[in-house]
Amino acid sequence: GQTGVDSAAIAFASERGIPMIGFAPRGYIKEDGLLPDSLRSTMLQPGGAFALCSESVQHEQELLPVDKRDKIYAERTELNAKYSSATLIINAGKLEGGTLFTLECVLRYHSPNKVLIIDPTRNPEEQIEQARTWIEREKPLFLNVAGPRQSYSAQCGVDVFNESLKILRAVLR
Repeated sequence: GQTGVDSAAIAFASERGIPMIGFAPRGYIKEDGLLPDSLRSTMLQPGGAFALCSESVQHEQELLPVDKRDKIYAERTELNAKYSSATLIINAGKLEGGTLFTLECVLRYHSPNKVLIIDPTRNPEEQIEQARTWIEREKPLFLNVAGPRQSYSAQCGVDVFNESLKILRAVLR
């Protein structure tokens, strides 16, 4: 549910009526603030789509400085990687931070994964076709979609949210 690729995945699933499930810490905050009430009420409540991470239940992340939230987000990332059938990582540039940690987690759990790099110099149709073939082969029951936050857009020169949404629409038609 973070900004960027995560938000693009939520937007895509919402527009297609695809059920969502996953893990998030109590007091979940996105880079741009709290989740909208509409998502908060359906995703983070008991019985909602997103379960609260066990360790995070002890923390109110809103009270923590941003640099202290890493452990809470790492738990969420690991649980989502561990309990997904497969992970699609959409990235622009070099894998780093939470996106790199996602790949490390799926490799640790031997989970199928596909990394798509948003790169205007590469043929996007070729990558999209490779991702479609991968999805058809893996047939994941629970697809984890991961990648960088929207703030990464300024660093890499790519609008991560909009490009990820385009990719998801093309891959998962």
